[in-house]
Amino acid sequence: MSALLPQAKAYAPFCHLAATGGVTKTNIAEYAATGIDLVITSAPYYSQPADIKVQLSPNH
Repeated sequence: MSALLPQAKAYAPFCHLAATGGVTKTNIAEYAATGIDLVITSAPYYSQPADIKVQLSPNH
């Protein structure tokens, strides 16, 4: 995924890229490290309750 990201951004610079499918709390950092804009997961709906921190920041 990270290898395709620069090409996708060059082709469509205003497009936001999301990763979905197989994302869990144990591998979400790996997905985020690719540089994608958004991670989508349904794991919280099927897991035990957990305290999850979300941090939003503007793009610079």
